[in-house]
Amino acid sequence: MLHGNASKRMHEPRTIHLKNQPNYAPPTSRSCQVEICNPSGKCSIWSPGSYQWKDLADQSLYRDVASVNVGFGCQATLKVDQGVDQTELITVSNEKVVCNNDLAGLDTLCWNAIELTVEANLYTAGIQIRDAMNRPDTGSQELVLVWESQTPTHSDIEDITLVSQFSVNRLEIFERVLDAWNGPVSIAIYLTHREDIETFINYFKDNRKRELYAGCTITIVKPDYTSNLHLRYPINHLRNLAITASTTEYIYVIDADFVPSRKLYHHSRSKLLPHLRKSRFLAMIVPCLAVTESNLDNIAIETTSDIRSLFRSNKAYITDPRAGHGPTFTRQMALAHNLKLGDYYEVCYESQWEPYYIVHKSAPLYDARFRNQGGDKQSHALMLNALGYRYVVARGIFMVHTDHSAMVWPGGGLEKAQKQEREWTYFDGFMREMEQLFGKNVRWPRGCSAKTIGWQEQRRDILGLAAGSAL
Repeated sequence: MLHGNASKRMHEPRTIHLKNQPNYAPPTSRSCQVEICNPSGKCSIWSPGSYQWKDLADQSLYRDVASVNVGFGCQATLKVDQGVDQTELITVSNEKVVCNNDLAGLDTLCWNAIELTVEANLYTAGIQIRDAMNRPDTGSQELVLVWESQTPTHSDIEDITLVSQFSVNRLEIFERVLDAWNGPVSIAIYLTHREDIETFINYFKDNRKRELYAGCTITIVKPDYTSNLHLRYPINHLRNLAITASTTEYIYVIDADFVPSRKLYHHSRSKLLPHLRKSRFLAMIVPCLAVTESNLDNIAIETTSDIRSLFRSNKAYITDPRAGHGPTFTRQMALAHNLKLGDYYEVCYESQWEPYYIVHKSAPLYDARFRNQGGDKQSHALMLNALGYRYVVARGIFMVHTDHSAMVWPGGGLEKAQKQEREWTYFDGFMREMEQLFGKNVRWPRGCSAKTIGWQEQRRDILGLAAGSAL
């Protein structure tokens, strides 16, 4: 039950206006479309699918095609009659094709089209991006393109979209997330270097890889390569782009090297959404555990019993048990006891906390000034606290962090970022701005009603490190 002023604040409109933030707007065109015109100038739009001669005839296109213009991530294949029972397949994937450009009126190229197939294709999207990158007018610009399959597996707006961001060297790692999460997915992929587009294209040459990502909304970001700033990974900017491109009411923002438990999506929809619907100012935290990469393929994490077993065998530990994720495990209620006390328990905000949570999409976006590692998630958790959000921890579900010793963070990672002169930091920049907006006590747990738990007495430094032995 909420206490005093906290209850009143839950019904007040809340907003936050940070300085120097980009303007984010949902993409105007989300789907693969092909425009086909006949010689009279009559044009029609075609979505992914297979179309026979009758379909073309209804649009005055049967054997009468003048031009084909494909959209982003789109590929059109026309079956063309060559005469004497001969046909040819002509693919249009990265430019507008004029089918009858001969002044004498002779049939050329795709004029005699008798069938049409339209496909949304990530390999084609990569080719189109590479072509755009080679144009002189795009070299010094950020290029943001959104690809979405025409065959999404989910259409319920009152759903949860998993949101993430990464560079091309994590495409394969993120396959584990796609395998575990059965709901909508929106990701942003950053092309840190020019040659990254070749990695993207080669990855999606594989039809299995294309099918694996087929149900995702993918925002592909090519930075301004003329500035060294592009080497400082714009982590929160990418998160914001992926959030903006999502289409559901609720979002679950994670990093690419975290894998949700297999039952997390269905559990969240059935058990957690009813609680989230009661208030837009509730953050439902998914607890984090960590395992080494060598153990990930040999373990199953579905129940709290699985968690206890992993701790006993020293195959798992709590991710950053102090400030980073420590507050999530108040008195280790999620691990040390299998108590039937409801779907969640409440915890209070603490400074430098960086949990992963499911929230309503109306929550503020991330501060785009943060790049590389350090402060990017902490700043968002503080913004929610400043606005009076309550933090509750879901029971019975988990996400797992995997250690990847061979992975290299774009731009050099946290160590390099801390050594170089930074234009925006958590304590010297962000915290001062938050104090100006909300007062010096901005880090006090404003929306918390978990006084019975006792946020001052969590002793995470002891409990967090000893959780395994206590189970």
